[in-house]
Amino acid sequence: MNPNPKLNIEKYEVELEENVITFHLVEHEGTLLGEAVFKRVWGHQFSNVLSGNYVVSIKECSPEEFHKKYTPALEEYQQCGFPFNAYKPAEFCADIERRSLKPIIITGQYGFSGWVLCADVRITLGGSEVSYQ
Repeated sequence: MNPNPKLNIEKYEVELEENVITFHLVEHEGTLLGEAVFKRVWGHQFSNVLSGNYVVSIKECSPEEFHKKYTPALEEYQQCGFPFNAYKPAEFCADIERRSLKPIIITGQYGFSGWVLCADVRITLGGSEVSYQ
């Protein structure tokens, strides 16, 4: 998804019991436009989250690209009980594919970035679902 650069993250919510993360997306003036909902979340990490960050892109990548880019974070997750073998790239990628998970990379303004490993992503803007690819 490459929304209008005026599309800001008003807030995001992490619902641990439901394994759901929701970004509430607003125009620069504050009008609620939609949301990005990540379901069946297995892991996530966001950096440099600031008020007024706007989304530049939300994209799915290959398990191989995801593992290569986020190896240190995935290895930290592994030490805390992450159910995927972050130390063996081929095994990690096979597990992601077997479970039909989507490695999502998020980029934004002022250094905001992050990732979500989830089973489903739904993005709505103005009441209509949009593609995030």
